[in-house]
Amino acid sequence: MKQKIQQEVLGLFVAFLLYSGSAGAVDIPVTISVTILEPVCTVTDLTGNSQTEVDFETVPVTAVNKTGAIRDLNMKVTCDGVAPSGKTLKMQVAATSGGTMSYVGAQVLGTSLSGLGIQLTDSAGRVVPPGAWTAVSGVTIPAGSLSAQVELKAALVSETVSTLKGGSFTSSASVVMAYQ
Repeated sequence: MKQKIQQEVLGLFVAFLLYSGSAGAVDIPVTISVTILEPVCTVTDLTGNSQTEVDFETVPVTAVNKTGAIRDLNMKVTCDGVAPSGKTLKMQVAATSGGTMSYVGAQVLGTSLSGLGIQLTDSAGRVVPPGAWTAVSGVTIPAGSLSAQVELKAALVSETVSTLKGGSFTSSASVVMAYQ
């Protein structure tokens, strides 16, 4: 019986301690709000200008579709953070003047000269079609760096070289790069 009383007193004492410890406690709802952003990438020419130009200079009509009508288009991509795990750097080229045209069954950038287009290829020789997201080939942003050089080729192309008229031309496009 004495042991039973001791157990009851001990139980009451423990209950009192538990109650007194939580007597001043208040439940507070906590809301956590987070926005996770992918790194933002900026595309410039190699010197940091927001616009780059490809000058084809003077190209004979007979050089269209040949190596004599290919020029380098080098850009720099700078991202404000490292590549997210499992994501690939991709680019999208969108025609801003000149539209697009068909060349051997694929879309290329159009120009102001009827029948003349510009086909872009990456460093692996793969076509970069306007309007489509394409993996950026040959670009690895080194550890500790947030920028790299992107090397493309711009080639003058036409399905109708035999009827192509000479003259000056223009074309413009925008390039967006992002991790996807």
